[in-house]
Amino acid sequence: MSRFQTTAGERLQWRVIVRPQSAKDPLKSVSPLSWHLSHCQAPRDADAHCVDGRLRLELSGDPDGHCLLDESCPRCATSVAPSG
Repeated sequence: MSRFQTTAGERLQWRVIVRPQSAKDPLKSVSPLSWHLSHCQAPRDADAHCVDGRLRLELSGDPDGHCLLDESCPRCATSVAPSG
C-alpha cells in the first residue's frame, strides 16, 4: 500500500525526517528521507517499528511508516485484505 493511497477507516498522519547524506559511505543506497507515522515515539530505534519496518530500515533507512503504536503497526493493519 502506498502512503499516498486513500483507504477507508482511520486516516494515518505522516511525518518525514530528512537526514544529511553520509560522506562515510557514498555507495550505500540509503535514502535521506525517512517516513514515519506522526506518533512514532522513536524514529531512529528499530524496536519502535514492526518486522517489516525493521527490514526496511536496515535495507534503505526508511521504515515507510511501519511504526509500532500501542504495540501494533497501523500500516500493516491497513494493508491486510479483509477476509470474506
